[in-house]
Amino acid sequence: MKLARTRLVACDEAETRLVARIGDPQWEGRRVLVTGATGMVGSQLVRWLLDAGAVVVAFVCDADPQSELLRSGLIHQTAVINGRLEDFAAVERAVVGHEVDTVMHL
Repeated sequence: MKLARTRLVACDEAETRLVARIGDPQWEGRRVLVTGATGMVGSQLVRWLLDAGAVVVAFVCDADPQSELLRSGLIHQTAVINGRLEDFAAVERAVVGHEVDTVMHL
């Protein structure tokens, strides 16, 4: 099952490692699901991942027009999945449907 092979990374650990290794080629082409992508930290994380060459899937509950993700236009560089984390089918659709190999849950 693809869902079981996906790596889940805690946000503090992920942010620390990502900032420390932003130039690291390990993110190039990596498919990363970001929950909370419309929040302040999530928007910045999406920016870092895109700059590092990752393919970002943004899991979005509510598309707030004031979000940095929307205002900056970064949302157009990501695949967006609308849904709630409580909805297993939506999470599965995001992970399996986009062949995600890393999940960053904020």
